[in-house]
Amino acid sequence: MKAMLVIALSVCCLAPPTSAAIIHVPGDQSTIQIGVWSAMPGDTVLVACGTYNEALIFFQVDDVTLRSETGVPSCVTIDGDGQNHVFVVFGAADVVIEGFTVTGGYADFGGGARIDSSDVTVRNCVFTGNSATIEGGGIWWRKGTPDIRECSFTGNDAGNSAGGLCLNYTDGEVSSCTFAGNEARWGGGMSVYHTSTPTINGCTFAENDAVGNDAYGGGLYCWNGTDATVTSCSFTGNTSEYCGGGACSDTDCEDSFRWCSFTGNSAEFGGGFYAWGNAGGMIDGCGFTHNTASSGAGALFEEVTNGALTDTYFGENEATTAGGGVTFEDCNFGPSSCMFVGNESSGYGGAVAVQESDGTQTVFGCTMVGNGLSTGRTSGAGVAVGDNADVDITQSIIAFSQSGEAVALVPGSTVTLTTCDLYENPGGDWVGVIASQLALRHNMDGDPNFCDIGDLNFDLCADSPCLPANNGAGLLVGRFGEGCDACGSPVEQTSWGSIKALYR
Repeated sequence: MKAMLVIALSVCCLAPPTSAAIIHVPGDQSTIQIGVWSAMPGDTVLVACGTYNEALIFFQVDDVTLRSETGVPSCVTIDGDGQNHVFVVFGAADVVIEGFTVTGGYADFGGGARIDSSDVTVRNCVFTGNSATIEGGGIWWRKGTPDIRECSFTGNDAGNSAGGLCLNYTDGEVSSCTFAGNEARWGGGMSVYHTSTPTINGCTFAENDAVGNDAYGGGLYCWNGTDATVTSCSFTGNTSEYCGGGACSDTDCEDSFRWCSFTGNSAEFGGGFYAWGNAGGMIDGCGFTHNTASSGAGALFEEVTNGALTDTYFGENEATTAGGGVTFEDCNFGPSSCMFVGNESSGYGGAVAVQESDGTQTVFGCTMVGNGLSTGRTSGAGVAVGDNADVDITQSIIAFSQSGEAVALVPGSTVTLTTCDLYENPGGDWVGVIASQLALRHNMDGDPNFCDIGDLNFDLCADSPCLPANNGAGLLVGRFGEGCDACGSPVEQTSWGSIKALYR
C-alpha cells in the first residue's frame, strides 16, 4: 500500500507538458537578441517586418527557430552597419534561421554570419553587401552540419577566400542557392576547404570574380582534401584572373561534378574548370560552352591522376594557346564518350591538347566535329600531343574540322589510334607520323554519315561505317549510336562556319 501511494504522489507531481511558444519581436521582446535569449527549446522567435540594426549571438542554443513573420527575406532586414558580424552561432543544434536579408556585416571571418561547431538550417535568406577581411564575406562556417537552402549570396566580398560562403571541415548540403556578383581572391562565390564533404545541388554561380595574380575559382573553389559532390549546378560568366573561371578543384581533392553547365566563364588557365594535384575526382554529364582561356578553355587538368571525364559536351570554347575544349598536363586519364563541337585554339589542340602524360593517356569513344585552329595553324584540330606524352585514341571520330590536321604530335611523343575514323580535316586526316596507322587496327577514313550535321545531330545513319555492324571491328566508333535510317549515299556537307551561322 505504501509503495502504491508513493507512485501515485509521483505521478501527481509531474509537471504538465508545455507547448512550444511563439515569441514576437518587438511585441513580446523589444529586440531580436532578447527574443533569442528568452527562447526555450521548441520555441519560435517571430520577427515583425522592418529593418533591425543588431548583432545576434546564438551560443549553445538548442531547437530554436528564428523566422521573419512572412518567412521571406524582403520582410526583415538585419543590418550590421559595417560594425561586426550580423550573426555569431556557436555550439548550436537544430536551429533554423529563415526569411531574412542579412547585410552590412563586417569581420575577419564571416561578415554576414560566423557559424562554428553547429547544426543549423539557413533557409530562404539573402546575404548581400557583407565583407570579411579574410574569409567568408557572406557566411564563414567551420565544423558542424550546414543545411543551406534557397538562399542568395550577392555582392559580398572577402580579402582572401569565399566572397559568398566558406565551408571548413563540414559535410551537410547547400541546395537551390544563388551566388552572384561576389568577389574574393580564392572562390569568388564559394569556397570549400579542409576535407569538407558537402553536397552542392541545384545552385547557380553567376558573374562572381576571383581577383589577384594567384586567384582561383571564380564561381567555386575547393581546396585541401575536399570531396564535394556538385550536381545540377550552373556556372555562368564567372572570372578568375589566374585559374578556374567557373570552378577549381585544388590539392588532394576528389570532387565530383555531375550534370553541371559551364557557360561563358574565363580565366588564364581553365576557363570553365581547373583541377590541380588531385588523385581522383570526376566530371560527368556536364556541358562546357563559350568559355575562354589561354589553355584549356573548357577545362584544364594538371597533375591529376585517376580522374574521370565522361559523357560531357564541349562546344565553341576558345583558347589562345592550347586546348580549345580541354587540356591535360601530366595526367593519366582523358575524355571518354565526350562530344567536342566547334572549339578553337590559336595555338594547338582545337578540341584536346595533351602536354606530357603520367603513363598512357586515353581518348575513348569521342566525337570531334568542326574544331580547329583559329590562326590557320595545323597543330591538331582534333588532338594535339605535346612533349613527353603517350596517348591512345580509341573508337573516336575526328571530322569536318575548321582547319588543321586531325591529329598532331611533337617528336618524342607517341600516339596510337585504334578503330578511329578521321575524315575531311583540311590539314589532312591520316598524315605525317600517323599515316601508316590507317591500315592498322580497323582504322578508317570514310564519311561517318551523321544523321543531320546541319542540325547538330551527330547520331549515325544506319549505314555508317562507325556502327558495329558495318565495320570489321564490331565496335561503335564515336559518342553516339544509330539514330536514323540509312543515308544511302554521303550527305552533302557544308563548311563549319556556315553551320555556326545558323545558330547566331
